Amino acid sequence: SIAPYMRTLLVIGKLGLYKRALELFRIIEADPALTLGTECYAAVFDCCALSGQWELGLAMLEEAKKKGIELDVDCYRGVIGSCTKGKQMRRAYDLFIEMVEAEIEPDEEMVAVGARLKQIVSRADAVAG
Repeated sequence: SIAPYMRTLLVIGKLGLYKRALELFRIIEADPALTLGTECYAAVFDCCALSGQWELGLAMLEEAKKKGIELDVDCYRGVIGSCTKGKQMRRAYDLFIEMVEAEIEPDEEMVAVGARLKQIVSRADAVAG
């Protein structure tokens, strides 16, 4: 059963221990009896957000897409959070747009995040322009 692994992954993720979370994720992935799903990826994305590991978050997002994992708002929340913590505002905003275009409905919190990112990116464009 994947349940004990998921509990551990969630705890590790909430602590921001991204290396440990990735190790456990790879253990789960290597076990043919276990199935990686949206929740596993979301837990790793949360960990990336807490630790500011935006490059890892983006790489894991691409991996999930290639594997056909059904991404949800929590997955995008984690990757967008990792980008904002890593001061990658344009990437974060682009991910928000990608999420909406993929018809993943943002919750109120993510709508507010998207609006804030749009302001930040617009100001940066105005300064650069």
